[in-house]
Amino acid sequence: MRAVLSRHTSSAILAIACVVVGAVGRAQQPPAENPPTLVAILPMDNLTGRTADAAPVAEAWRAALVARGVQVLDESRLRSLMDAHRVRYTGGLPSDLAVAFRDEAAVTGVLVTSIERWEESGSPALALTSRLVSTESQPRILWVDGVGASGEDHPGFLDLGVVTDPGILLDRTIGKLADSLAASLWRTGIKSSHPERRFRPRQEFRHPEGLSAASPTRIAVLPFTNRCPRRHAGDLVALHFVHQLAMREDVEVVEPGVVRDMLLRSRLIPEGGIAFNQAALLKELLGADLVLTGDVLDYIDTAGENQVPVVDFMTQLLDSGRRSVVWSSFHHNTGGDRVWFFDKGRIRTAGALGSAMAQATVERMLREPTSSDRSRAK
Repeated sequence: MRAVLSRHTSSAILAIACVVVGAVGRAQQPPAENPPTLVAILPMDNLTGRTADAAPVAEAWRAALVARGVQVLDESRLRSLMDAHRVRYTGGLPSDLAVAFRDEAAVTGVLVTSIERWEESGSPALALTSRLVSTESQPRILWVDGVGASGEDHPGFLDLGVVTDPGILLDRTIGKLADSLAASLWRTGIKSSHPERRFRPRQEFRHPEGLSAASPTRIAVLPFTNRCPRRHAGDLVALHFVHQLAMREDVEVVEPGVVRDMLLRSRLIPEGGIAFNQAALLKELLGADLVLTGDVLDYIDTAGENQVPVVDFMTQLLDSGRRSVVWSSFHHNTGGDRVWFFDKGRIRTAGALGSAMAQATVERMLREPTSSDRSRAK
């Protein structure tokens, strides 16, 4: 999983950057000259599919940010504001809540964190995604990153690299995520990886004329329809696409909290897909050029030492202006695909696998159409 710092958020990032007053990673940064601004951390959105004690993860996340000089809104003040506005859903930031944080608590950015997996017994595992959202009247994603790790990711010689202590795995994983956010705030550079060919779609269709001509293309990602036993699988795959799309300079992703709020207000239920007239309504309400939706058929995490995760989904990208599907694809991968020797390249969490698949899909989806694409469409 990787991080994003869009070119459309430079002014907001300059304001948020004041919260970092110490060293970030290997790059030493001078103290902030302007008064520090506040970052609010929403309670973690539990997408594990079961009752989970996320308190250790939340405490580690908060402590890691404070240790890196980020000034965080006091928990009692956060709870008071959330109670005043009757906030129950913490998986996104709607416009009215963003403005409330700004006007009532002087908060500049809100961290929305979704926890996908947290295993403390047996082989420990942790997977979560976090994003920093601006507190403007039209909230924007300023940064997003995700981590997925298990104790057996790097077994090494004689399994000496296996981690059995969940506390060690928690500290390492949360530390990577906190370093990513701090690096984004200071714009010290974020190392990015290239999509792997093994995770490209098994089948794909592209409109011969390509996607929207607008730059940046504004895309609204809807929760995918979940057709598998894993609870919240549709929300998780949608989050992977939000993450990967937001990394693109030629794309602006609508904050998922704004999308959810608009769906509720408009009484739109996208289960089983979305019609062109509904996509047109979302375009009008959200200013979205394209709407991404899909179905999740399998989202299976590892349950034993010799098992690999399995992720299976379909996507559709709708252009309501042309009343056309401009992209569709089918995907099926396991964490052991094209892994031949010494488990090199093996992926052990569904979160990391889903993110890699979304990354490869976005790269294919947003490339320019070729002459062969146009000839196949004739």
